[in-house]
Amino acid sequence: MKKSTFIRILSILLAIMMLMSTFIACNKDNPLNDESNGTESDAPTTYPKTANLSSYKIVFSEGASDYVKTKVATVINNAMEKKFGVKLEAVSDSTVAAPYEIVLGETNRFDDVSKAHFDSLRGAYSLDGKNTLTYGTGIVYNDNRVFLLAKSDDALFSIANYFCSTLESQVNAETKDFTPNETPYFSKSAKTEDSPYLAEGADLRVMSFNILMSQYAAIESNKRDLRMANILMYYMPDVVALQETEELWHTLIEKYLVEPGIYAKAAEKTASGAYNMTTFLYNPKTVKLLNTEIHEVVKNSDVRLFVVCEFEKLSDGTRFVTTNFHPASDGYVQEHATHFKRLFVLKDQALAKYKDLPIIMMGDFNTPEEHEMYPKFITNMGVKDAKYEAETLVRRYATYLKGGPFGTLEKGDMHCYDHIFVNANTKVKLFNVVIDHGVTLTSDHLPIYADISTK
Repeated sequence: MKKSTFIRILSILLAIMMLMSTFIACNKDNPLNDESNGTESDAPTTYPKTANLSSYKIVFSEGASDYVKTKVATVINNAMEKKFGVKLEAVSDSTVAAPYEIVLGETNRFDDVSKAHFDSLRGAYSLDGKNTLTYGTGIVYNDNRVFLLAKSDDALFSIANYFCSTLESQVNAETKDFTPNETPYFSKSAKTEDSPYLAEGADLRVMSFNILMSQYAAIESNKRDLRMANILMYYMPDVVALQETEELWHTLIEKYLVEPGIYAKAAEKTASGAYNMTTFLYNPKTVKLLNTEIHEVVKNSDVRLFVVCEFEKLSDGTRFVTTNFHPASDGYVQEHATHFKRLFVLKDQALAKYKDLPIIMMGDFNTPEEHEMYPKFITNMGVKDAKYEAETLVRRYATYLKGGPFGTLEKGDMHCYDHIFVNANTKVKLFNVVIDHGVTLTSDHLPIYADISTK
């Protein structure tokens, strides 16, 4: 090889090595490659200049939901007013851009930096490659704007609260001057123990969920309908026993779950034509409804019912039975006892013909485990509590929230009003109580589910 040729080859190799090192360094510094969770990112940004808070406006998308326009914008304004005595104007992105803005979610105010970070966030309540529940949020400061980034209203509300908690370190309390000095923040995932997949050896998932009537807490304005739908679509039970399903709930269930073909209804209406308050949903892609029976627990009542549904698994033709029951609260001692007494009488009429099938009894029984009716029910119905039969018990929590929706969780058995009971033909592989997905903002009860082997 000639010396000149060797030198040329060596020069080319050195150049390639320099380019590769530059590329690797740039790629390493790219904040979108950061896989850390709940950590601060060193994103390249140009911080807005110091400006008085009164110079800022809150901006949301013209197509934003009422929840964003009111609740999310309000939580920021309330914090500003409480901490610094300043109230900001909230406007849509169809207005002329203000000199300084706090931007909520996806809007036409995106620049390259904020858009890249927004695109990098995983959608709320989706799965990453490790089957981890993700809830993507972020804050980016760039070009005289503060971008609060999230891909759902709930996540946006969460990051707005976090942003408010950082204000004291960025605002001069005397002059009201806002000097952004926080490192951009990205919380890319919220880990959960729960997997959406069936437990090993199970071939059926059932869930019981009291979703709370609207007279106790508004549904649509509090996004309880969307949270409920998200929970069902994440866990995808084959059969769901729902309680307190008034007409409004039926309408919203139809909109979010039935019309898209995700679920079908069973026992939708009573004999009188009223909407059933103890209804069922089932996945038409996995099970087929064979038979429905609605038994009155209280004469001429559309509320206190014992509902029985027979299903067939599409995969192998296995038949099984589910029931749904919601008696009066144990605080109404006489009514509570009467409803159970009536159920015990109904037992043979409703269930005798299914004695050779797996039977799964679900509901808000309004009966904590320490109540005298709990062991009476187990003895009279010939069943066992699924949580104590499960090969895997993921967690056990009280299923009733102190203080109603937005209340507090308690670990343990006290106020465990919701139950899943099974007969001897049913093997329970897993039992769990759902405690994430914003469930405490959805109802005053927690959903419970069991993974079953019908074989």
